[in-house]
Amino acid sequence: MFEAVIAALLKGYVARYVDINADQLSVQLLYGRPIVVENLTFNKTTLNNDIRKKLKLPIEIESLHVGKIQCSFLWSSLFFRSSAPALTILIEHVRAIIKPVILDDNEDPQEEFTEENEIAKKRNHLDLSEQQLEKEFEYLGEVKSSSWSIRRLVLSFLEKLQVQIIDLHISYESFTSDNIPYTVGLSFDNIQISNELSNENMNRKTFQIHNLALYIDSNTSRRDDSSTHSYILLPSNSITIYLTRNYIRSALINRQQPRYELEWTFNDLSLKSSVDQVRILSDVIRFIHYSNTHRKFINDPSRPTKKISKTSVKLWWRYITLVIIRTQNYLKVPISNDQKHTTTNFWFNSVLLNKRLKQIVIYKRLYRLYLDNKYLKRSTISNFTSADRLILNDIEMDFDLDCLTRIRRVIFRTRANEQLSLANNSQQQSTNMESASSWYMSYANWISSKTVDLWKTTTPTDANQATTISTTPIISLNENDEKLQEQVNTFIAQSLEDQDLAQNRRDALYLRLKFLVKSVQIDLLSNSDIMFHFSLDNVSVLIELRPRYQSLLFYLRLDDLNICDRFRTDAFSNIVCPKQRPHE
Repeated sequence: MFEAVIAALLKGYVARYVDINADQLSVQLLYGRPIVVENLTFNKTTLNNDIRKKLKLPIEIESLHVGKIQCSFLWSSLFFRSSAPALTILIEHVRAIIKPVILDDNEDPQEEFTEENEIAKKRNHLDLSEQQLEKEFEYLGEVKSSSWSIRRLVLSFLEKLQVQIIDLHISYESFTSDNIPYTVGLSFDNIQISNELSNENMNRKTFQIHNLALYIDSNTSRRDDSSTHSYILLPSNSITIYLTRNYIRSALINRQQPRYELEWTFNDLSLKSSVDQVRILSDVIRFIHYSNTHRKFINDPSRPTKKISKTSVKLWWRYITLVIIRTQNYLKVPISNDQKHTTTNFWFNSVLLNKRLKQIVIYKRLYRLYLDNKYLKRSTISNFTSADRLILNDIEMDFDLDCLTRIRRVIFRTRANEQLSLANNSQQQSTNMESASSWYMSYANWISSKTVDLWKTTTPTDANQATTISTTPIISLNENDEKLQEQVNTFIAQSLEDQDLAQNRRDALYLRLKFLVKSVQIDLLSNSDIMFHFSLDNVSVLIELRPRYQSLLFYLRLDDLNICDRFRTDAFSNIVCPKQRPHE
């Protein structure tokens, strides 16, 4: 079962972008053998296609190189609480160059297909997705019905995940509006995600990043020397994040020890930026905003799907008019409260929404009927006819392929789970109804026949009364009876503890957030001279969340704050400064 799951994940996600043998990798992972792959070769065409269509990002990868990937998997650590990681991933020497894509009015630059070809193409994709759903339900059905649920398995996997990335460098190359080339780069020396299990009642997740750097180079070609970059964030810092989870039962009512604790620590953050770099950043933000607006209009459901011709010119003229009205109302600043609501009304098409909702209801009914006719082979009056197939095809042509795949996935899983639960209930219903009453009555007769004081609170008077009233002798307990007595005592004690827990958990400390900043310096440059200086030292922020009355405790400590104007050093140079600063 797990072999098939791992093989399906590797084939569906890893082998899609990397040229590797997914079957061989899955076998090595299952047997706990470490996997080492060097100088990976990526499928850039598939990767760029998914970045643009699935992630909706206006970028493409020009080059991507990964020097080494090493991973190992340990099954025993996944199912049991231990300090050993279940999955260990090591990635070294990552280099990536990203460039923007030219925004086109057509989503698909390929040739125009006829309507019959479009229907056949979408039908093939839907059939493949349905086969994938069959495999997923077959693989995950046994896991879902067992005590180990998928949710618990995923949480255990995330807790036991250990990732380390060494030497990463990503650069984005483009041109400004003035046709000036620039490069925005992001790099770090080491990033590590690990798990620390100090004891069986506490788990600590650690995220560390060392020497994080951000630079912007203008009027330069591609340079690999890190010393020549114009850094905004200097690579002399470290960031550490701790996520602590307390498993102990008393933590739910403890006022001092939190259930969850998140701690952020920033060391030696130094930022320097010039006016040219700020201008380049604004140009990047402007391009992102433009691409989002462009995608909004291209993917607009009101946009006609046919090309401009004599028969479709009215549809396109109506859509262009609608776009102009939307844009003007979107950019216009509202004058009154009544006008504020007109901005969103133009972006909302209630007629199209009602049409889509009706189509979803019809599609749900027809697709469930199609599944019953295909898998259950029912011979009822309401069979799936050819007319139903035509209606199903018409609705599928109106919906997007990704949206349609999600809808079919939900309907398929819901119908499969209903059929599985119906089959299980029909087998166990008769047995459970017959044995439930008899089991309870026999248990009640047995437990009442035992003259056992569960709470050890019988007084001598009560004991004398019990001996005089009762004529039956005291039955001695065997080993099994003593174990059952201990379980009953434990159950009653935990029930009383749960009542106290429900009363006192409002006072518990549920979440604690800590933000620690050792040192932060921000400089605004003008012609290599510092124009504005801002610095912070030893900043501590503490936030505690308590369920009682939705209370929130906020604590802030600041040892040193300094804001200076370097141009006006003769008067009012220190805008904000400490009370005692000998070097100023």
